[in-house]
Amino acid sequence: MDRISARNVLVHLLAPGASSYDIATRTHSLAPPPGRIVRNLSHLKTPRGADPLLLTGALKSDSPVWERFVELSGDSDAPLLIVATGFPNQRPAQRAAERLGERLGVAHISVVLDADSDEELHIDEPVRGVIVLARDQSLLQPAQLGALRTAWLSGTPLLLDGAAAPLPGVVFSAHAPTPEEAEAAELATQRSFLEGRTVLTDGLQLLNAAFEPQLLADNRWGRLFSLAYAYPKRVAFGFADGAALGAIGALAARLHALTGARVVAADLSSFRVTLAQQAGIEAFVPQGSLAEAFAQILPGGADVVVDATGALAVLPQAIEVAKPKPWDDSADPGARLVIQGSYPDAFSVPYQPAFRRELSLHVPRDAQPRDFRAVLDFMARGTLDVGGLISDVRSPEVAADTYAALAEPDAELITVAFQWHA
Repeated sequence: MDRISARNVLVHLLAPGASSYDIATRTHSLAPPPGRIVRNLSHLKTPRGADPLLLTGALKSDSPVWERFVELSGDSDAPLLIVATGFPNQRPAQRAAERLGERLGVAHISVVLDADSDEELHIDEPVRGVIVLARDQSLLQPAQLGALRTAWLSGTPLLLDGAAAPLPGVVFSAHAPTPEEAEAAELATQRSFLEGRTVLTDGLQLLNAAFEPQLLADNRWGRLFSLAYAYPKRVAFGFADGAALGAIGALAARLHALTGARVVAADLSSFRVTLAQQAGIEAFVPQGSLAEAFAQILPGGADVVVDATGALAVLPQAIEVAKPKPWDDSADPGARLVIQGSYPDAFSVPYQPAFRRELSLHVPRDAQPRDFRAVLDFMARGTLDVGGLISDVRSPEVAADTYAALAEPDAELITVAFQWHA
């Protein structure tokens, strides 16, 4: 998914009877309002060395997320591991694993875990990634799946689909799918809202959050509310069928999750593109001109274009990526170009493309003490995670070689810190 965005969301459950709720004052007649709890995405911070983690809501066979996960798993000769668990018996579990393996079209091995046994998952041979399929959350046995945590923390990409998606949380709702029969479904849904009626079980605790998949298709709002009510200081995420939630900890993903913006990045380095993708950013290596490449993704152009290259040849192309301003009475503001890269001297801006876009030019410095304090405050509160952005720590004696390496398009470096000694 591109972003997580929720603003001014207010939900209240009102019991039948003489109670009332004043929307203006946000006051219930039965009790005063609870204290305000402020949350942020720092709960999704991943440990150093952990690889991509995708939580998906019962993906269909034609979902592009499957290909995306194969890409994230790299081009290793090792097979993918497909684990089927939380099924009523082994036959549908085996069939689901085999169908997915055929769908992916890559080397894979399948493992089926019986929910009624004490058999644990073992990953003894190298694998390029692990996919876990499950159908019934009440049949999940996290004690069988400790190897998933070990593999993920050591850098193996992990995708958990359907009923397996809640496993990375601190706890999850251990309930079977909502009944299909209308009356039974209504009863089960209503009961799930009642305190203590949703059974919560310890998860694998990969992330300090909780997750409820298939929120809409299976009417699981009560389960989501129960997760949030039982652990009010933790974020509880609900997502629908076909959705994918990427949990990663790179700096750019944190910043743009805060703004709610959709981010599309281009880089000539496949290494940097992969790193950006692992941080939850749409990123690609452009073929041809930037304008043509971006037009396939953003046909209407971009509201804000950030040039972080410091390359004179790129600047005119970056302007072409910005959206044109319509020739009508709309209040649509012109696009904005942010010169984030450092230029050694003067640069020129092509007039006509800038004119047609009513382009605003912004050259940020952000070097006042208050800027540094703001960044340090974000980092201290866990809102901004800079882990993974420093590729290496080196001695100043190799500075010249380091800067030369950073300038190479194929350099597997983001930035380098120098260790200074008194």
